[in-house]
Amino acid sequence: MKNVKLLLFGLALFSLMLTSCNKKRNKLEQSWKVTEVVDKVPLSDSIKKDILEKGNLTFADKGIVNGHLERDFIDGVYHLKDKGKTVTIKDETGTPFTFTSTIDEDQLVLENDDIKFVFSNK
Repeated sequence: MKNVKLLLFGLALFSLMLTSCNKKRNKLEQSWKVTEVVDKVPLSDSIKKDILEKGNLTFADKGIVNGHLERDFIDGVYHLKDKGKTVTIKDETGTPFTFTSTIDEDQLVLENDDIKFVFSNK
């Protein structure tokens, strides 16, 4: 009887953990437009202007991401870690770009040592 209760408790805890991880993923899965770029290393004004004009990311289910930051992402992939606090985006060649992330209902912030992107949902 003790084992059954322990098993049920374990299953309930496991399902709660899965649900909380999916909530961050669900918030991320939409289209985002760059609204602010903060460079931590020198970035030319023309590149900043290009990112602000064209910058967007669309996160889809199954870990697919498309859009434009400093260049186009076509059929890239993304992966959430640390309960959505870290996002790794890989372009079509497999080059990884890892960011700490803050995901709210209407704002996404991706930041690493070089740059900080602030997005609003489209």
